[in-house]
Amino acid sequence: MTAIDTFAGGMEHQGAATDAYELVSLESRFWSNVTKCEHVSKLHVMKATSDDALITLRKEGARFDFIYIDASHVALDVLHDAVLCWRMLDVRGTMVFDDFMWKGYNEDCYNPRVAIMSFLQCAAPELQAKETESQLWVTKVPNHISATKNPDPDLYYWDKPESFRLPVMPCMLRQITSLDCVYGLGNQGGVAIEAIKEDGGVILTGFSSVEDVQRVNADAASYIDALVDDRKSRSLPRETTRCTLLFGRSATAREVWLQQPDLLKIINHFLRTVSVPFNDANAKELGTDPILSAAATLDIGPGVKAQDLHRDDFIWQQTHRVTDEKTYTLGSDVALGLLVPGVRTTAANGATLVVPGSHLWDHSRRPKLHEAEPAEMSVGEAFIFLGSTVHAGGANTTLESRAVHGFFYCRSYLRPEENQFLWWTKKDIEKWSLAAQKQAGYVLDNPFLGHCNETNPVDLFRVSDVIIT
Repeated sequence: MTAIDTFAGGMEHQGAATDAYELVSLESRFWSNVTKCEHVSKLHVMKATSDDALITLRKEGARFDFIYIDASHVALDVLHDAVLCWRMLDVRGTMVFDDFMWKGYNEDCYNPRVAIMSFLQCAAPELQAKETESQLWVTKVPNHISATKNPDPDLYYWDKPESFRLPVMPCMLRQITSLDCVYGLGNQGGVAIEAIKEDGGVILTGFSSVEDVQRVNADAASYIDALVDDRKSRSLPRETTRCTLLFGRSATAREVWLQQPDLLKIINHFLRTVSVPFNDANAKELGTDPILSAAATLDIGPGVKAQDLHRDDFIWQQTHRVTDEKTYTLGSDVALGLLVPGVRTTAANGATLVVPGSHLWDHSRRPKLHEAEPAEMSVGEAFIFLGSTVHAGGANTTLESRAVHGFFYCRSYLRPEENQFLWWTKKDIEKWSLAAQKQAGYVLDNPFLGHCNETNPVDLFRVSDVIIT
């Protein structure tokens, strides 16, 4: 056993609060504790910085089956310790990062989490990770992601220097409290709307109670479990399992989450369509709210690989021709997505990768993986983003599945991605609120678009049971 410590504290111990840690007696307290252990004679203590001690151990050819990293809490130091320790960890060995959730500095670039996330991405081919309440446990496994050589020599390098962009710093995605979603900037629509215009998406904190998330998890669980069991019975890998038609299957999602006034204001700000159809002085302005395109729970199993970076609006064959990549044009988007995590979402378990600012890109510009960052969220938060924002589901390198509930909207004149009109019965629809019926397209904004025998679809099949059986 080897222990490394300066017994002098770290950067966070500097200043007036140092005495609270009793650093003067730290070393004596350490020895007082370890001498009570049965195998203290096997303990080798190196009183040094981890910089010097780890390099010495590496030169000596030291090997370990368990490593616990809890030295400096400065990100760059944590990354340095992680890389050196990883080289000395045996396959099937375990490395634990303490203080994974610690945020002692206002600047995220100093906190351990940034370094740990970076390490996970770099070492992904040979690790499996599991998060506890405040730690991250990593098991070293044989390399399971082979490197494939790029067959095109012209693509060996990143873009030319004149168009090269530095990697986006982690935590660039802004988090906006739900109370500030709409209000705060007057006629501009609020800080969340402005953040979406600038970045293409924003994380909303306080979106849901934990209890409501658990209810939606339960609503989808039976469908997910049945599909997982079916694949297992046929000896197929876990992969990503989907509970579709979630809008009708979860009353909590449909009537609580998706009817929040602030959320609706954000969605309508970007997707409501308003026009004056005739060149006539007496013509009336028509306005239609967006409709639901699809709703599903995705259960991303252990080992599932990352998606390719993409835009959601490609299903409507949208192309974006942009001359100014700095200014957002309201009305240019036809779709919007909302992701609500069913469990804590991290880079390790495949948090959605997002390229901030990509909603402003021309169609010809191709995203690079280094431009993306994970939209990490706690239970109760949500990520709302434009259909033109480049993103992808991340790789799940942990041993646990990750559930996320997705709700997607499109402009009223587009065909929804999910055709749910042929699924729900008369009795199903009558349980929905009028607002939910309208979101799903059963009640019309515009008297012409989507009618059925010149009336609202919901009214028609209330009259006749033979329409939907």
